[in-house]
Formats: sequence, structure tokens, C-alpha cells
Amino acid sequence: MFIILIKDQYEISDTDPTGLRGQWPEMFSEGAEGTNEAGETFFFAYDDPDDLTLGAVMILSADQTELETYVFGEITYEDETFTIADVEGEESLPFSITNADEEGFTMVFQDGDTASMEFVDQDTIIDDMLSIWESVTAED
Repeated sequence: MFIILIKDQYEISDTDPTGLRGQWPEMFSEGAEGTNEAGETFFFAYDDPDDLTLGAVMILSADQTELETYVFGEITYEDETFTIADVEGEESLPFSITNADEEGFTMVFQDGDTASMEFVDQDTIIDDMLSIWESVTAED
């Protein structure tokens, strides 16, 4: 469902070179940004905070020069673990959420890594993540 939306219905312009700035506001209502102990920066955009069904995660290297992880797709929940299954079908990202409060939460990954996340509004998460993606795609 989302693959068709992304690949078949995007418009590219100077202000939206990937076509995603026109789509993501309809997909993601808010997000969170944070870091882990190694200094990597984490970005998490999602649809409905009360019922996560669609999300995207980006992880930037500590020196902010490399996009280490980018997954976008459907979120499922089983055995206290969320999993984003990438729309390309090449990978998935399981994680859990702990220590949630009004300010943010902790993302815990299967390898034991954790990221302290703070909530951000829709405009911030979309602009930050798409700026990274536009930079990556401009290099190709």
C-alpha cells in the first residue's frame, strides 16, 4: 500500500526534490529525536502516538557525516516489541519504548543500544529527516 503511494504518486520540484515533503505530512503526525551514548543521532517519525502503524527511523553517525540506518514502513507490535518492516522489504528494525513521559522516551534496540529521545512536532521531524534524505540523494 505505501510502496505504491511513494513510488507512483510523488511530484518533484526545487522545493521538494524527493517528492516526500508533499507526502510525509499526511503520513506522520509527530516524532522524536535523540542520541545514544556513542553520539549517534536518532530520528523517529510516526503516524499516531496512541496506535503506531507507520514509521520511519534514521540514524546518523556521531560525526553527522553518514546515514547509518534508514527504515520506513509499517509498524507492528508483538511481545512488547515494535518492528518497522521497511517498504523495500530488505530490512526491519525491532525496538521497544521505555521510560515514556511528557518529554520523551527511551528507544531500546535488540543489540542493547539505547537512545534517549525527546518529542518534536510534525514540522520539525519531517524537515530534519527529509533534509538528511535530500542530502543523501543529492550525493548519488
